[in-house]
Amino acid sequence: MKLNLVTKTLSVRQTRRQSSCLHPGIDHLLFNGDRLLLYTTWVVLLAITLLASCSRSAEHGFRSSEEAIKAYADFFQMVKNAESITTDRLVELTRQWYALDDSVASCITRDSMAAHASARQEIIHDSLRFHMGRLIDKRQWTFTDYLTIIESLNRVETDTVSLPLVASAHRFYAGLDSVSTYGTNAARTIELYQKMLDQTLKDGFQSKADIITFLRKEDMAFRSFLEHLPAYGDIPLDDITTQTGEVIRHIIDLSMKEHPLFGKEELVILLTVRNNRRLLQNALVCLDEIRHNNRIADGNRSTAYLWMLLQPWISFDELSYALLSERQTNALRRLAKETPKAAKQLKSSGFPLEVDGLPALLIKSYITNINQYPII
Repeated sequence: MKLNLVTKTLSVRQTRRQSSCLHPGIDHLLFNGDRLLLYTTWVVLLAITLLASCSRSAEHGFRSSEEAIKAYADFFQMVKNAESITTDRLVELTRQWYALDDSVASCITRDSMAAHASARQEIIHDSLRFHMGRLIDKRQWTFTDYLTIIESLNRVETDTVSLPLVASAHRFYAGLDSVSTYGTNAARTIELYQKMLDQTLKDGFQSKADIITFLRKEDMAFRSFLEHLPAYGDIPLDDITTQTGEVIRHIIDLSMKEHPLFGKEELVILLTVRNNRRLLQNALVCLDEIRHNNRIADGNRSTAYLWMLLQPWISFDELSYALLSERQTNALRRLAKETPKAAKQLKSSGFPLEVDGLPALLIKSYITNINQYPII
């Protein structure tokens, strides 16, 4: 299956695009630079790179399209009559739905007499989407619930070719944890960060080693930036954001050449691991600052912190989750548990969504849109 898993839903994507421009400040370094990575990398590369296999399969051996449609209708009635749902039951029902939907579609494809069966299947499918959404809306969900659902239903499975690339990318970034940061003040850190990006854009990339060198320097700069996060409320970061986007775009463009410095699959994995690392590092620093730092007082800063705290949940797609290391998954579990309490401490935040309602929105988006991919 060729992946084209860009984001979870249009509604979440639009919310992120529209709202992230409303609050200039420290959130821009993450939102604009990595938003470019998400939209450019995923659209250009994932649509043409074979990274994973699809776990969906047609399990039911229907003998006719009528039998298949009847089974689908019976399943719909069961879901329609349900009045409550647990996390485990939602995972179970969703798996049954996907397997049944695939089997019905396969049967209809084989049945030359099924003139109107496809339309009937589509009607039932849309009704199921509505009633699965209704069930989800009936209860309060947590980020831990959402993470459980993603881990249980994620369709992305790295193949034997991709696994060594994923392991290599994680080893590369794990080795950078021990590299010293700039060790200077906030203003000087931004100067050095800016200088590094300026020099990178001036020199360009002539080899794979040049790209690896940039990623090392960028990681050092970003970790140095995070050390002074509370100090950046009034320091403009637009140049860093813009130039980071230009560098990443240049790297992506090089992968599209006739003789690329990186293979497309290799680059997708490397940039996804990079993005995961940055978003999680940023969210965890925000979490600790919210817990221990009383300087997060004004509304703009509170909003910026909350955006950064929530961005992994809003930005990660299925590939992102599939490429998390065990350590990162544990960090995400911590984030899931502590985010609601941290969000409540940011009382002056102007965040446009109810944080307590975000898990339900994400779960509903994921469950009711995940089945929009064709059988391979």
